[in-house]
Amino acid sequence: MIHCAAEKYLPQLQNDPLGALIRNTSESIKFLAFCLGRGVKDLLYVSTDKATQPKSVYGASKYFPELYLRAVTASYPQANISCIRLGNIFSSSGSVLQQWSAQFASERAITLRGQGMQRIFVSPCQAALYCLCALELAQDHQQKSGARILRFGPTVQSSWSIEQLAHNWLTQKNISEPQAHIHHTPALAGEKHSEIIWCENDVPVASKFPELSYVVEATELEIDMDKALSILEVICTAAQTDSNSNSNLNGTVRETQAKALAWITDHVPEFAP
Repeated sequence: MIHCAAEKYLPQLQNDPLGALIRNTSESIKFLAFCLGRGVKDLLYVSTDKATQPKSVYGASKYFPELYLRAVTASYPQANISCIRLGNIFSSSGSVLQQWSAQFASERAITLRGQGMQRIFVSPCQAALYCLCALELAQDHQQKSGARILRFGPTVQSSWSIEQLAHNWLTQKNISEPQAHIHHTPALAGEKHSEIIWCENDVPVASKFPELSYVVEATELEIDMDKALSILEVICTAAQTDSNSNSNLNGTVRETQAKALAWITDHVPEFAP
């Protein structure tokens, strides 16, 4: 089983931490728990490079299910549990290429956020191949070493300059002066200058697939997982109750969003907005 569903739009989620928690954290954990409870043997959670030392609400909301899997892996010794952090998928829904295409089609300048931004990209075929390879590697590791969660990622972090990508893209559109067709805007809150797959303390191990490496995650956590999940459930249930009662009070909305952000700050150890 490969779980790759997510709400990934950083600008929207940065202003909607509750939505990020409901869709990326709570619902993901419920699905992962359901799979494990039903005896799914091979389970891969697709995370994101933005979960590495997360700065954005989106990255934090994707990182917490990784922590959940680390906390429960010992309870499912027969399951091959793993996760993988990938970069941006070329031409996926809502990607920068789609945004530029829409702007170009309406004869507008394409938007480029920040200065000197670097991003990791993989093609859809690469992403699918990495996931299938990760499943096989997790099976191999389980047979040799027992139940430990593996975190996979591309061996080589191929970062692209977003500005250079924009110039190349416009050149392919037969634009002779690309710079004149680019509109620069400030970086958004939560955006990093560059993304990384592996953090400072990671020591990736080469696998039999040269393009894919992994680390064995420690199961010890800095947080009380049961307490964190209990509080998360209270926040999400209260939000659903407000939604069902058609509560549109601005004060209630602000309070709920504040609680969601506070939960992220308290329970995602590496979150540094």
